[in-house]
Amino acid sequence: MPWGEAAFERAKRENRPVLLDIGAVWCHWCHVMDHESYEDPETAALINELFVPVKVDRDELPDVDARYQRAVQALSGQSGWPLTAFLTPMGTRSTGARTSRRTTGSAGRRSGACSGRWRGSGGRARTG
Repeated sequence: MPWGEAAFERAKRENRPVLLDIGAVWCHWCHVMDHESYEDPETAALINELFVPVKVDRDELPDVDARYQRAVQALSGQSGWPLTAFLTPMGTRSTGARTSRRTTGSAGRRSGACSGRWRGSGGRARTG
């Protein structure tokens, strides 16, 4: 789903967090992440079931990239691409990470943990 109000309205309506993936067409590891995680049928099904997935190209929306790079940097001490952030339906960061080669392919595991955390909170934001 594209970045915008429609994604967050859907997340509110369905009481699901947003899985934000920020990458770039020139980013090698972004393509690896796409291939090893998002193109995997089981992982894609899990993400689509538990989240409102939103993919952003950092060159098309540099303001969105900058906002969430800063947020993930503050949380994890790292930033870069690809960047995965879990957002509340209001657009606030719940958690996030720069995906490295070591974690590529684990999007399904991170997604399940985040979704469980969201559902366990009764749909309220829990950060930290």
